[in-house]
Amino acid sequence: MRIRTIKPEFFTHPSILACSPMARYLLIALLGQADDEGRLYDQPIKIRGEAFGESDQVKVPKLLEELVHRGRIRRYEADGRRCIQIVNFTEHQRVDRPSLSRIPREPLDESSANPRRPLVEPSSTPRRAVAESLDEPSRASRARADRNREQGTGNREQGSKPLARDRAERKADELFESLAEACGIDWHHLTPAARGELNAATKALREAGDATPNEIGLRAGFYRLTYPTAALTPSALAKHWPALANGARRSGPATPAERALALAARQDAERRQSTDGAPPSDRDRGLSAGRLPSA
Repeated sequence: MRIRTIKPEFFTHPSILACSPMARYLLIALLGQADDEGRLYDQPIKIRGEAFGESDQVKVPKLLEELVHRGRIRRYEADGRRCIQIVNFTEHQRVDRPSLSRIPREPLDESSANPRRPLVEPSSTPRRAVAESLDEPSRASRARADRNREQGTGNREQGSKPLARDRAERKADELFESLAEACGIDWHHLTPAARGELNAATKALREAGDATPNEIGLRAGFYRLTYPTAALTPSALAKHWPALANGARRSGPATPAERALALAARQDAERRQSTDGAPPSDRDRGLSAGRLPSA
């Protein structure tokens, strides 16, 4: 085990709050078990012993999968051994005189467990393949710009139908990204199963007809207040979507933690209002007055 630094914002970051309490504890333990480059061998029994002692009731493999699902670690195989890479380790840990890792890096080919694989054909030159994968976001941006220009030309020739379809696609993308942000998920690093869950929840909210980025952030805050011990996932938010809109208000003084959450939800609503111009809803005003939904 090594001495590591835990920043105060670790305990309030949305992507950390989206994890279960045991998964958060395990992530802190992994920081101490990892080497100076944030890597360690994927040995659940050894990890459990160093993190939880002799307790055999903690399901470490399940917690590791949760951390993968939340984009906090990546699991891969190199040189015949399973390894773990803590995401953004070197960005948050400053190590004096760091030692070089003896654990091999994550492969850059199809055998990598990194869900963010390059969406291009393999190049005959490894350096070129890496450059193409890094250039993928800019290629996607250019493709969207070209598609928008083509649709703009179609609008002049065929009327407003292509424009309406383009607006619907942009709205769907906004709902997808807003739902991921509300649940503390980095949607750039998702397993196929996690992306499928996020897509299904986005579709359910879109079919509900009243989902907006502002409303998603607001009802996510209501969910945390109503179910403080439950993990906020896209499928859970979609399941409770109508109830979170029509939930009864409870009167009486709020606890300091509830007031802090209410203030955070209100500030998030005001921030969204300033960006998209939407007026505050009755629920926004209820939060600013300190009225919270009943459990």
